[in-house]
Amino acid sequence: MKKIDFKKLIKKHWIHLLAFGLFILTTFIYFQPQFSGYGLVQHDIEQFKGMSNEINHHRETVGEEPLWTNSMFGGMPTYQISTYFEGNLVGRTAKALQLWMASPAGLFFAYLIGFYIMLLCMRINPKVAILGAFAFAFSSYYIIIIQAGHDTKAMAIAFAAPVVGAFYMAYRSSIKWGLLLSALFMGFELYANHIQVTYYLAILLIF
Repeated sequence: MKKIDFKKLIKKHWIHLLAFGLFILTTFIYFQPQFSGYGLVQHDIEQFKGMSNEINHHRETVGEEPLWTNSMFGGMPTYQISTYFEGNLVGRTAKALQLWMASPAGLFFAYLIGFYIMLLCMRINPKVAILGAFAFAFSSYYIIIIQAGHDTKAMAIAFAAPVVGAFYMAYRSSIKWGLLLSALFMGFELYANHIQVTYYLAILLIF
């Protein structure tokens, strides 16, 4: 079995390690209050707590996953509100792109790493890709929607970037890796469960 030369590996991919380190450092500095026990008062999250109250009560008292709620409109399926899929490996893997951090830090990190991956797929210079990732993540709208509590929308936007990059890779450089990464990141995109953003992404990919 061939021994892995870690020094050579680090020397070859140092720029990606630097990018990863910068993304983590920036996230921890910018969202330092979150790691000190503070949190955002997000309007949509507060609304979600009210919408999912009946669902949570049923889950806790009966011990099963309800797929319908009577507390919204005239009754509706719960999959757009609160449904747990215990066997969803895609969901568990998707959390890795957020470093298993809660909102808002986790979403911000997903912005950074997602856009960085997209630009790498497009064969953009990694140094430029780092700057592009920061420009994307600090776009005012993407910060505002997190504050408003549009967490699933932010997650869908974060995952949309690498989907675009992977599609581009499939057409321009490597169809094998492009298709593989497209499937992976599209799985993350669907896991975010924000139909509006995924619909816009589909239009973009078709054209």
